[in-house]
Amino acid sequence: MKKIKKFLGNHKITGAIIILTLIYVGYQIYQSQTNTSAQTKYVLAIVKKGTVIASVTGTGQVSTTNKIELKAKASGDIVYIGTANGQTVYTGQLIAQIDNRDAEKMVRDATVALDSAKLTLAKMEKPNEQQLPEAQLAKTYQDGLSIIAKVYPDLSSVINSLNHIYFDNILDTNNNNNGNNIEYYVGVIKSYDSNFQSVPLTVQNDYTKIKLQYDQAFADYKIASLEKDNQKIDAAIRSTYVLLQNVANLNKIGHDVVQFFKNKSVIDNWQSSKPTVVDQNFTDLTADLAIVNGHLGDLGVIVNTIDSQRNNTAVNVLDIQTQKLAVEQKANTLLDAQENLADYNVRAPFDGLMAVVNIKKFDSASNGTIIGTLITKQKIAEISLNEVDVAKVKVSNKATLTFDAVDSLSITGEVQELDLIGTVTQGVVTYNIKIAFDTQDDRVKPGMSVSAAVIIDMRQDVLTVPISAVKGTGNSAYVEVFNQPLLDGQGSQGVASLTAPQQKNVVIGLTDDTLTEIISGLKDGDQVVSRTITDAAVTTAATAPSLFGGGGGRIGGGGHGG
Repeated sequence: MKKIKKFLGNHKITGAIIILTLIYVGYQIYQSQTNTSAQTKYVLAIVKKGTVIASVTGTGQVSTTNKIELKAKASGDIVYIGTANGQTVYTGQLIAQIDNRDAEKMVRDATVALDSAKLTLAKMEKPNEQQLPEAQLAKTYQDGLSIIAKVYPDLSSVINSLNHIYFDNILDTNNNNNGNNIEYYVGVIKSYDSNFQSVPLTVQNDYTKIKLQYDQAFADYKIASLEKDNQKIDAAIRSTYVLLQNVANLNKIGHDVVQFFKNKSVIDNWQSSKPTVVDQNFTDLTADLAIVNGHLGDLGVIVNTIDSQRNNTAVNVLDIQTQKLAVEQKANTLLDAQENLADYNVRAPFDGLMAVVNIKKFDSASNGTIIGTLITKQKIAEISLNEVDVAKVKVSNKATLTFDAVDSLSITGEVQELDLIGTVTQGVVTYNIKIAFDTQDDRVKPGMSVSAAVIIDMRQDVLTVPISAVKGTGNSAYVEVFNQPLLDGQGSQGVASLTAPQQKNVVIGLTDDTLTEIISGLKDGDQVVSRTITDAAVTTAATAPSLFGGGGGRIGGGGHGG
């Protein structure tokens, strides 16, 4: 300091100049250090067409579309294992087999029993005349109709013969019995046997009934012959059979009377005035009775056969139905045996991977033993979303999936399922969604962490600006623009402008993480302010540097003189 004072004292003008210079420099330094004015720069963006994709994001874990534990349904020793951990299996592939020898025997026995039952039924239903009672019955009806065709010519002759024998005036020439032969016979022999007294009246009544029965039965026969209906043939056979019985009885009465008459006449050595007539009556009655009994026997066989075959037909139908039920029962038994046999085989219900095989050959298994775990190759992401975001998601929305464990891997997917009921944890409601992978990557394993961006809306070929360019929301949104477009303002450093931008109202649409859709207010190629940068000066006062080096201490310090 002493040297400085000495220098200034010897050079006054030069010292004055130095002092003024120091003052000016100090002032400039002070100004630069204490200036509070800010220089504003503007980062610009161009309005252009693009795609706006709105999405919601969430995290979760990788899972599979299906997972099942394969369990044994039968008991026994494991005799076969057809896969191993991590192997691909296909629908129906045999995974494991339990000793099934007893079950196979049950199937064989049931098969034999069913075949036997079917054979019995086939014999019962065999379509030949000797086997089917229905065919036999139809033939019997035709045989009966053929017999009836021979009956009526003979019946007509027999009835006329009875009328002649019983009611012509041949024997009583004195007309003591009103010309009635039967009464003549009875009148002669009633002194020998009082039981014959009612015969004339019985004969008269029976003969009248027979005439009426004959007309009705003959009419039945004619109808049956024309229509060939079994029911009508049956009626004709039975009415003819009853008629033959009545004619035989009437004939038998006359035959007994005449025979008694002849016997008494011989015993008493009594001879009728016309013995030839009596002998002829007896001969005719005997012959007619033989004819009627012959037809009666033939038709009786038909009636009995019809009744028997009817019963057999009914029984046969029931037998066939019973046998059909037996076949059905045997078939069910075989089906049960086959299903039981299938239980000894553990098969894959769908294509997939055997995640775990829990058993080995010769191990013992029982109903419910877990053989292994099968999962599908198709993977899904189970993502958790909050209640606001999940309300925007729909089934079939597209999504992009990324994985913490596999860098740079991105897989697209599609939403398959949304939880209908949320889960509340500490007052926060979340919902799970399932996203199916569009492609499979073996590097992705079940249980890995996954992040998903679910696309909820997308607008293509629309006007867009950076999201930072839009101020306000809804109907009050605006952007900042310059009356005269600025140059070189699209870099990250921005560009300064002596004039401030102006606000311009716009109508906005969809917004994503980076872009906002402009519906109206701007056009393609317009320039907008996307960000404003202000360079603020440092306000801290700095100590002026020493002209003579050093960090700037206080002037006139306690220096050391010399």
